[in-house]
Amino acid sequence: MENKIINILYVEDEIDHAILIGEYIEEIKNVHYEMTHVQQLDEALLELDTERYDIVMLDLSLPDKQGVDTITTVCERAPNIPVVVMTSLKDESMAIRALQRGAEEYLVKGEMNSHALSRILRYAIMRHKGRVELQSLSC
Repeated sequence: MENKIINILYVEDEIDHAILIGEYIEEIKNVHYEMTHVQQLDEALLELDTERYDIVMLDLSLPDKQGVDTITTVCERAPNIPVVVMTSLKDESMAIRALQRGAEEYLVKGEMNSHALSRILRYAIMRHKGRVELQSLSC
């Protein structure tokens, strides 16, 4: 994964947080990430239809959609792309529902650094790829 560019679609309506995540991504030296930031789910769906992404980082509180249904919408539109939830809600039951809806990981904003973010993104991609391959074998 180190030689490849990993394309991230970050769906987040708070500009300050998007800037912070962008700074974390710039700090990462062992993996090359490229991040596209959009502020609404509708924009994200258009991006998923027209561009290639390796992972989606998704806020659950967007102007045009709220809650775990946001995950379902993204996973249905792009089933081969892993979703990592990034939210300010530190809620264990919400995290479980997010994972049940298809998210690979549930992260609370402000509780990470660049190293942890990189590891989480890479592991989410690997887990999702393995799951998709396993599902294709069972069909």
